[in-house]
Amino acid sequence: GSLALLASALVAPDWFTARMEALSDMPEALWWIIGAVLSLHFGARYQDHAHSFQREVATSAPPPVPTTTASPDSDAALTIGTLTPGPNPALEAWRSTQP
Repeated sequence: GSLALLASALVAPDWFTARMEALSDMPEALWWIIGAVLSLHFGARYQDHAHSFQREVATSAPPPVPTTTASPDSDAALTIGTLTPGPNPALEAWRSTQP
């Protein structure tokens, strides 16, 4: 569209001048309405494309790997060791500074 306007300005300057004068006579509120409609149109298109891309990625992604839980065999001692609190020097030093 911009190249067509440039070409028309070069080929028929009087025609181009008349069209640009007509555009300059449009009220400012109409320009705001046109801008809002175009913004909503292209914003909705962008949103739709983004959602379709996210749906495509979600459907093409591999299924999640099932997680395993700790069983009470050789890992039981390790699990119990991690659940029982041990000495914490930093916490003890902080507690000694508190009133």
